[in-house]
Amino acid sequence: MIADIIKRITQIGLVAVLVLGFVNSGFTQVSKEKKPEAPKETKKNIIKTVSKEIAGEVTGISKNFIAVAYKREKGVESEMTFAIEGIPNLERIKNLEDIQLQDTVIVGYEESTEIDEEGKEFTRRVAKTIKFVKPAPPVVPPQAWEESTEP
Repeated sequence: MIADIIKRITQIGLVAVLVLGFVNSGFTQVSKEKKPEAPKETKKNIIKTVSKEIAGEVTGISKNFIAVAYKREKGVESEMTFAIEGIPNLERIKNLEDIQLQDTVIVGYEESTEIDEEGKEFTRRVAKTIKFVKPAPPVVPPQAWEESTEP
């Protein structure tokens, strides 16, 4: 009787191992089929690279980019964004963190024009030098205005 029980447990264990093996292999096949393909890299041809410089007011800055408003006419503002790769040459400042919104800067940059395989043209601007010109104008709190307007 004990031998029959052990034989039966062995048979159930063997069946369980086989079933789990088939189920597991089925799941691995499904997961392999659903794996996304690696994105294809598009080949870009650089057709022209030019070094330029622009002066303006900082409208945005992070460790990856700087945005500068450079022309204001009749209520219309022109702005350019430059990628920051590594640490650009800094003049009159020690760190990028020292630059604040509305500071005036001169950005020396490299402008590359590229064409991809589909013939689309892209322009990429990378900041090479950032020269600090002057700090943002001080903000006068409204309370100070009220006090200064009294006769």
